[in-house]
Amino acid sequence: MKSNFLNRKNYILEKLEAEGQIDTAKLAEELNVTKETLRKDLTSLEEKRLLIRTHGGALRADSSSPAIAQTAYRQMLHREEKEKLCRAAASLIKDGDTIYIDGSTTCFSILKFIDPSIRITVITNSIQLIVESEEYISDKILVFLVGGIYVKAFHSCFGDMAIKMSSSFHPNKAFFSFMSLDDEGNLYDADMYGVDLKKHFTANTESVYFLLDHSKIGKRGGISLIAVDAADVIITDDRITEQQRMILECFRKKLLIV
Repeated sequence: MKSNFLNRKNYILEKLEAEGQIDTAKLAEELNVTKETLRKDLTSLEEKRLLIRTHGGALRADSSSPAIAQTAYRQMLHREEKEKLCRAAASLIKDGDTIYIDGSTTCFSILKFIDPSIRITVITNSIQLIVESEEYISDKILVFLVGGIYVKAFHSCFGDMAIKMSSSFHPNKAFFSFMSLDDEGNLYDADMYGVDLKKHFTANTESVYFLLDHSKIGKRGGISLIAVDAADVIITDDRITEQQRMILECFRKKLLIV
């Protein structure tokens, strides 16, 4: 069924996200691989702190591991869809733009896909975004890192100092993601970090884009942060169901499906 490690890895992580745990014997049968192959896969993913091995199976990384592991786990989950959303977001960025990119794992690949010939200014509070995008940041991209209290778990800066520094910026485009969006238009995240920055930049940016893959739509969980009214455009992937499409269309926002 899943012939290579990359495909198996995505399948394993998606199953863990949905069910919280997996059984080695059952999963090996689903994937049509030997138990030994699957054990090697699980060991490799555990070394990257994307799951926790147990006797006869594995648990989701966030079952007992720290927030750093949760970040790594979310970054790998639905990676193909996230890359598609980032490519679409990058295509909207034009020469001379000033953009804000928040520290959500969904947005990490936006700079990877930006046209290298254009000059832009990038604002972010995410050190990890800058580090992971270093090879794509040319001398045509001016980067402002919003300072503040450094939170290791998220490799980002938050707090009053970050808000004060942010008040100097009024980008024309901003890109965000969240843990989930319910059918009433409430957006959720796993924690309160960054909520003030999200509110500041959604209120002080000309065009606001929310990147939400299909797994996040129509769900409620975590901490309610802001409403979908703050967005001008919602970017999602083509794996959304008809019901999810109807939910998004009810919000009367421009919808970009990629």
